[in-house]
Amino acid sequence: PSPPPPSASPQPETYTYEVRQENAECANQWMNLGEYASAELCSLAAGAAGCTTFMFSSAYTSWGCRCCSEPDPPKEHSLWTLYNVLPPPPSASP
Repeated sequence: PSPPPPSASPQPETYTYEVRQENAECANQWMNLGEYASAELCSLAAGAAGCTTFMFSSAYTSWGCRCCSEPDPPKEHSLWTLYNVLPPPPSASP
């Protein structure tokens, strides 16, 4: 088999996410990462910032993407959703 073509630059790490709890916010917030249009974009910023849990409101994106310092016990809130940041898959070794 032929070797893969050389890449121009390494791909940035891609984080994914999963819903941790709907209608809830962090017990304690750590950092507001700014406004994002979706939970998917928020998860990329949260993962890059080293967050493992974040809260995002699709109804009010102007509230921002917020990392949790302490997700538990979550506080009830009808407009926030808590998410877990999932690390990128390990890159394949040559």
